[in-house]
Amino acid sequence: MFEGVTPIIGLYGREEASYRPHDPRATGVARRVGAVVREQLPELRAEHVGSTAIPGCAGRGVVDLMIPVPPGQLELVKALLHALGFQRQVSPPGYEPWPESRPMRVGKLEHDGTCCRLHVHVIPTGSPEVEAQRCFRERLSADPKLRDAYVARKREILSGGHQYGRLLPGEGRFHPGRAHGPRGAVVPAYVTAPGASRCPDGETCRRLRVAAVPAYVTAPGASRCPSGEACWLGSG
Repeated sequence: MFEGVTPIIGLYGREEASYRPHDPRATGVARRVGAVVREQLPELRAEHVGSTAIPGCAGRGVVDLMIPVPPGQLELVKALLHALGFQRQVSPPGYEPWPESRPMRVGKLEHDGTCCRLHVHVIPTGSPEVEAQRCFRERLSADPKLRDAYVARKREILSGGHQYGRLLPGEGRFHPGRAHGPRGAVVPAYVTAPGASRCPDGETCRRLRVAAVPAYVTAPGASRCPSGEACWLGSG
């Protein structure tokens, strides 16, 4: 189907999670992948999300892309990502953090003297996660104090040497669809703005899968999750 597409993505590999300053070249990486998606599937867009999409926001340095997919387009998108060279994430046996109904693909791309890791999140258009991803990006881009609080907490987490991943107690597997607080974290870590409440649970919250810790960035005026709290979660 996409036989004419040139593979530009290299093998993802595994690296220890570490704190990295913001690299503006991440924007160019996101644009390159987005241009191919737009060329091959003009009705779809690959959006740059996560911390690398936020000016001045440090983190793990992984470039997160989101492709909102309408009904009937999921297999096409997966086929295109495969043709580009993206891979399925390798998880421990029995764990499936990203089910094929909401897949994530990973890879590396050399660009402007650097080699960036990528996570491509393919999300159904009707999922509240689409708006949550955008909300996280726009809110932290517009509020330097909130961004800096997020960066400071993330740096603390990444410097703690925790293992990457998140396991829900009593289940023996990763949960793909819910963002849990202390009950679902090895080390609960929240990043909150003044006057904000902490979100213990909620499907419209985004997850930060870093160092076994879900970190919530919350602020007044955020979209409400089913638990009744206002929150965003970041990645990358």
